[in-house]
Amino acid sequence: GGPGVYLDFEGDSTTSGLGLSEPDHYPAQFDAALCGGACRVENHAVSNRFIAELAADGATIDARYDAGNDANILMVLIGTNDCAAGTAAATSNAALKSFCQARQATGWTVVVATILAYNSSFGTEAIRLAYNAEIRADWATFADALLDFGADARIGVTGAETSGTYFQADQVHPTAAGAAVQSELCLATITTL
Repeated sequence: GGPGVYLDFEGDSTTSGLGLSEPDHYPAQFDAALCGGACRVENHAVSNRFIAELAADGATIDARYDAGNDANILMVLIGTNDCAAGTAAATSNAALKSFCQARQATGWTVVVATILAYNSSFGTEAIRLAYNAEIRADWATFADALLDFGADARIGVTGAETSGTYFQADQVHPTAAGAAVQSELCLATITTL
């Protein structure tokens, strides 16, 4: 801990970097682009994670909060697996909102993200779109900033997942170039805080 900026990246495989080497994960690319060692960036995302599993780790996440830091920023990209499993968007959004509000109560600056595009064989597109729309509609009630991956033409809009440039062959997980887009959008959002 101590003076400086701490960024804790939480989420699922679209943050943890499934299929990529560590320097290509979006948090690592973000760290290289913005911090260059001037801040502390940790990627605590876990593949196949659902919102309820992230919420169950709330106390562990809160233990990483350090009031002595200049800033404690929690980056939250979660919900892909919930949507793919068919969980109603309103149910997932309510769980996300509760998780984020609890982190804000601890003192975290919370940045919440909409989820990336994915192949329709992975999950129902209508649920993904509804989940993202609900986040956009009320993010200010549970977060300090919105990172809108879902609106980006390269990685978020319907059909973006078919790009071999930005998505791996499974059309769910970003390539290094897709993670670079995530990093770019994250940088633009963080600088607004």
